[in-house]
Amino acid sequence: MKLYKKLSFLVWIILCALLGLNLVKIPQIRDLFYKNLGVKEVVIEGSDKLNREKVKEILANKIWFSLNEKDIKEKFKEEFPFIKSLKLEKPGFRKIKLIITEYKPFGYVSINNKNFFITKEGVKLDKKYYPNLNPKNLLRIIINDEKIDRLKLEKLEELDNKFCKKFSPEKYIIYRNQIACVLKNNQTFVFGIENLERNVKKAEKFLLKVKNINDYTLLDFRFKHMVIGKEKNKDGEN
Repeated sequence: MKLYKKLSFLVWIILCALLGLNLVKIPQIRDLFYKNLGVKEVVIEGSDKLNREKVKEILANKIWFSLNEKDIKEKFKEEFPFIKSLKLEKPGFRKIKLIITEYKPFGYVSINNKNFFITKEGVKLDKKYYPNLNPKNLLRIIINDEKIDRLKLEKLEELDNKFCKKFSPEKYIIYRNQIACVLKNNQTFVFGIENLERNVKKAEKFLLKVKNINDYTLLDFRFKHMVIGKEKNKDGEN
């Protein structure tokens, strides 16, 4: 077997040297070498979402010796957009291992009347790849801008971790330069994206001074020297 491998590889190198890139354009040569030197076994680690038939299509007519990792990555990411990164290994003759790292859904987004999962990086994920994922377990995000801004998603995650998470947010609304955090009791906190850290510190100080935060239906922390709020009447109205 070792001798066969060496001879096959030697013949392949000689033909490549003689014919160069034209080798793959000759059907008889291509079919012959794929039959004997094509990818025969594929091991996939890190994901169970890859359709085996699609994998075979991508690797069809690919010679094991001359697999281009960059090309393989591009084709797999194009076919399976939930792939964040892919590593190609050749553990044995005509055998390859694909080590997959998937994107993790970060939020359930509504934008332009369309709903989908999204990553922290702003990559859209088709819900069909996550049939068992409950949107309620993700951050609910409504984007009223024309497009998704990765920086705003990063700011939203920061806001959720540093402040809003402890108040059980129902959803977040992103619009222009602000993020609104709407709680399950319909109470709303508003923050500016550009000065988010300063806004959060102001919110923390304000809440230390307030006897009952539930007296307010809305608190806006975007302004430098003041906090704008809407209070409830005794009847529970604004």
